[in-house]
Amino acid sequence: ASGSKTGDTARNQVILPRYQQALIGLGGPNGDLWYNPFGSHPQNDPAVIDWLRADGKWRAESKEHSLDLRFSRWFGQLPGGPVGLAAGVQYREQELEQWADELSQSGDLGTNPIPINADRDIFSAYAEFSLPLLDNLEAQVALRYEDYSDFGDTTNPKVALRWQAMDQLMFRGSWSTSFKPPSFYELYYPEYRTTDRYSDTVRCEYTGLPEDCERRLYPVRGAGNPELDPEEGESWFIGTVWTPSGALEGFEFQLDFWKFRHEDRVEWLSGQTVLDEGGSFGIIREPTEPDGTPGRIIEVQETYFNSDVLETSGFDTTLRYHWETERSGNFNASLMHTYIDEWVFTDTMPGDFFLNKNIAGHWWGVAVPRNRANINFSWDLGPHGASANIHYTGNYYNSDPLWVDGEPTEGFWRIGSHTTMDLQYRYTFESLRGATLRLGCTNVFDEDPPYVQYPVNEPMHDGRGRFFYIRWQQPIR
Repeated sequence: ASGSKTGDTARNQVILPRYQQALIGLGGPNGDLWYNPFGSHPQNDPAVIDWLRADGKWRAESKEHSLDLRFSRWFGQLPGGPVGLAAGVQYREQELEQWADELSQSGDLGTNPIPINADRDIFSAYAEFSLPLLDNLEAQVALRYEDYSDFGDTTNPKVALRWQAMDQLMFRGSWSTSFKPPSFYELYYPEYRTTDRYSDTVRCEYTGLPEDCERRLYPVRGAGNPELDPEEGESWFIGTVWTPSGALEGFEFQLDFWKFRHEDRVEWLSGQTVLDEGGSFGIIREPTEPDGTPGRIIEVQETYFNSDVLETSGFDTTLRYHWETERSGNFNASLMHTYIDEWVFTDTMPGDFFLNKNIAGHWWGVAVPRNRANINFSWDLGPHGASANIHYTGNYYNSDPLWVDGEPTEGFWRIGSHTTMDLQYRYTFESLRGATLRLGCTNVFDEDPPYVQYPVNEPMHDGRGRFFYIRWQQPIR
């Protein structure tokens, strides 16, 4: 079983209808007080201030319970050895309970969280066979059936092959399908109202006016989408592993090509992304002006939606080297690198924006840098151990236009690459049942993340800077 609880208390929020009343002298407990928005000459009566404010409360709790039954055995005989079978069934229950006080639900505080009591039951059954077809050729065949109480049933297969062409060289490949229903938060996230800064790039092309071309505040409304459909996917992997002997013993090289096809993938589009692509999805405007100029933005609506087809592909490369010494201990070094070659919507999107456009190396609602890598060095000697980890995120371009000499250009703002290093020392106390003490530091050189223009959320970089930690792990058995 697992679960989580979240809650929020928004203190001293302005009750919007009361604010409007107070501006025309109908505020306060007796309906006869004015509110001066400038706050001085005359000063506002404390009674009207208290009357205007309230706290809004909201909380949510999610739970998941599961029961698994698994079975495995070896039986029969193929040219390469016995057949392996793993099978099982699983039952899961997922629940979401969401609550808000009446004032918050009314929308009078600028938000409108809706109480939700959602649940789903999932029954799964699966079977997987390991088939040693030859001494150097193994197949894997798997099938998984799932029945969702709210999204129906689905059956997804997987087929994989592993060929040991030589003692030092292995090839592998696989094909599979997948199914994923929307999460409760994607379906039922409470409606909220706020303001955010956008550049109306659509209207800017017509007017060229600063109030259209520069970022300004617009009303924003966002929420989950209960009309979402489940995602379906198809994946392909093909790769090789080389483990040479002789002078390079201990070295390992892996190279894998992957490709995914997602149908009805659940996505979130920001209003600025829509505007930069010349779209209208979620952009509410005043009527078009007589000369054809699009009307001014009234409101930006943001939510989750199902994109038709998204195809992604790329390469994963791994290099590892392990060597042992009698006196100095054991050493390991590794490099893991991911390169995204394509991130393309190949079928209709709302408004047809991004259609057949490679988003790899750009930000479009999420960051999609082409290159990401981790380098690890570790050392072990008896109870002692140490490691160094280097994290690298490559550059990409976000949706903000690049300005030169105060003027926007056709290019986009470049988010620079970012590299950080973490260090850790470990000591294991065998006399204390293997208790482990860890001393470490993340982002040792206190590297700042690259500059990102407001209001783009930046999920790829950690802005916390350098920090130290001590951890004690104590086995209780």
